[in-house]
Amino acid sequence: MARSNLKKNGKTSKKPAAKMPGEWLYLNKEELPLRKIYELFNEAQNAEYWEAAGVLEISLPESGTLDMEDLEGTLGDDEGDAYLLQNGIHTVFAATIRPEDYEKAKEIMFFITKKLGGYFCADTADFKPVVAAK
Repeated sequence: MARSNLKKNGKTSKKPAAKMPGEWLYLNKEELPLRKIYELFNEAQNAEYWEAAGVLEISLPESGTLDMEDLEGTLGDDEGDAYLLQNGIHTVFAATIRPEDYEKAKEIMFFITKKLGGYFCADTADFKPVVAAK
């Protein structure tokens, strides 16, 4: 029998995904070069790294990309840098995704944090939501 997403009232049971931010940060207490993240993906040939530019592009399965850029240990403002100092953060990368790719990007973010520690957080005033290995 064919599976249906229809409820009794005729509407689909799948809820639309909440609007997720496209701009994220990867923060880690360890000093970590972007190359280390690239090395997690280069054997599968689904990442490109431009060392001189400090940019890494990770392909998402059947989707877009997770782009990462080295921010050289700063968020660029006093309040953000105070947060880094207060939390002992030494590695700061900007991470950009298309919001509609969030679920697939979240899997990659989780994989990175599981292997290397740290966490991804939205580049928002409250740094939420957060994606990290448990």
